[in-house]
Amino acid sequence: SHACDEVVELAEKMQIPVVTTLLGKAAVPCSNPLNLGPVGMHGSKYANMAVTECDLLIAVGARFSDRVTGKLSEFAPHATVIHIDIDPAEIGKVRNPRVPIVGDAQVIVAAINERLDRAEATPQDADWVKTVFAWRERWPFYTEDFADYPDRIAPEQVLEALSNKLDPHASVVTTEVGQHQMWAHQHVHREESRTFLSSGGLGTMGFGFPAAIGAKIGRPDAQVVCIAGDGSLQMNIQEMATAIGNGVAVKVLVIDNNALGMVHQWQRLFYDERYSCTEFTANPDFVKLAEAYGWQAERITRPDEIDAALDRMLAATDPYLLDVVIPTAQTVYPMVAPGAAIDDIIGAIDVTLGGVRVTEKGMSPAGEMAGTVAEPLPLDESDPSLRVAMPQKGGE
Repeated sequence: SHACDEVVELAEKMQIPVVTTLLGKAAVPCSNPLNLGPVGMHGSKYANMAVTECDLLIAVGARFSDRVTGKLSEFAPHATVIHIDIDPAEIGKVRNPRVPIVGDAQVIVAAINERLDRAEATPQDADWVKTVFAWRERWPFYTEDFADYPDRIAPEQVLEALSNKLDPHASVVTTEVGQHQMWAHQHVHREESRTFLSSGGLGTMGFGFPAAIGAKIGRPDAQVVCIAGDGSLQMNIQEMATAIGNGVAVKVLVIDNNALGMVHQWQRLFYDERYSCTEFTANPDFVKLAEAYGWQAERITRPDEIDAALDRMLAATDPYLLDVVIPTAQTVYPMVAPGAAIDDIIGAIDVTLGGVRVTEKGMSPAGEMAGTVAEPLPLDESDPSLRVAMPQKGGE
């Protein structure tokens, strides 16, 4: 509804921290201090704590997806809810609001701002904002000196580096669906709406690559990067021919763990490692496959290769694929287990404990410490993601 400016105005006028759904990413610029980023199953601990402890929750165009709410009976238990949505069917479908407002988000939020101005309203929640910001310092998504698997590429590391190299005002990022999608949501920073294209709702593997081609055609002067998984990319990999045949210089960064990573993660954590149809035994060599389509391509396996490889990819004037090999056992953290409340988070990094992941709540609302330190799974030496990168055109 082009309501981004109005939402930012409301947040800043009343100093209201903001959390974002997957499809709401960049409605508020990531650089805005009030933007706490992703919430829900793979949201940050500080964003989830903010929703859990708030006493007023304003939902603008959000549908209270189960991936956001977690255990519904414990979602925002103290909050009065104002729900703004253009579709009346969404109001009360999941969470009954105290104040339901049906209509266009831009018109409604602009009217709220106008009434606040007339009332000369001022924020009264400095202590609350200070508390939330302290949580953000304590439980960051990732820190540079942290590694689940030393000497292996961490997906958080490569996506943070990509984000830092992209001009947020002259780039579009698309994603496929899976672990890489959540890492991108967490670590790729966006400043403008409609510059992060991802499949919500049905979560369609195969969406991101064709979407990137469309985005590049729509914005030919922008840098367009598709962040893909090795499973999702193969859903529409034939569109490499479309890109090269039409001179569409998209870039594809493959987070390659030799598995259908998100389901593999669930099978490992919640189904006693009963892996079914998620471990690849015959993945193609993506570099050779890309070259067969006439693309430029390379593979990296070590952290010290990231910066130079990203520079080569972004500088390329033709379609380019970068295959980034990570451990199959790499897990998207933090995470809320299915059926748990969103403040019951596993895998959050706690800097007060020396920057380690914790397996349970790092701190209760009353302030008591809890939880145990999580150790990463040992690497299986037979893990196909440990394969040695083969020589390729242009060097490794």
